[in-house]
Amino acid sequence: SNMDALLFRIIGGWSKKHLPVQKLFYVGGEGTVRGFQYLDTKKFSGRQMLLAKLEYHYFNNPFFEDKPIFLFYDIAVAGNKFDFSNPIISYGLGTMSDFRTINDGSSDYELGIIIYKTKDSNNGNWGIEFIYNYFFNNYDGDVFILP
Repeated sequence: SNMDALLFRIIGGWSKKHLPVQKLFYVGGEGTVRGFQYLDTKKFSGRQMLLAKLEYHYFNNPFFEDKPIFLFYDIAVAGNKFDFSNPIISYGLGTMSDFRTINDGSSDYELGIIIYKTKDSNNGNWGIEFIYNYFFNNYDGDVFILP
């Protein structure tokens, strides 16, 4: 409907060769499994990675007009061999909002918040992450506009 949406993503990769640390697949952070530290090379990396993300967006947000509240569920496996018996899982809710608008109607940065729960981080407690996205495509003809 025009009030809600469902998003589903699957991302994966593998290599048969030994990889240097900068070429490994990593899981953790906003773009993969939320609530986990990005680039934790000892726990969530390897030559193989499989990730699935499911989000439900509800657009009638009473807090930020026209910005959805979303529920999410992230699950991944990462390592040198797929181990589906011990996946990395995160779930929770969040919202993102534009806080300044450029003349053409697009925003140049977003602030967001997610509340998440995992069994592996925060000792199994609920956590909160604040997200700041800035877009460097703001050019006024002479210089890039910084926040």
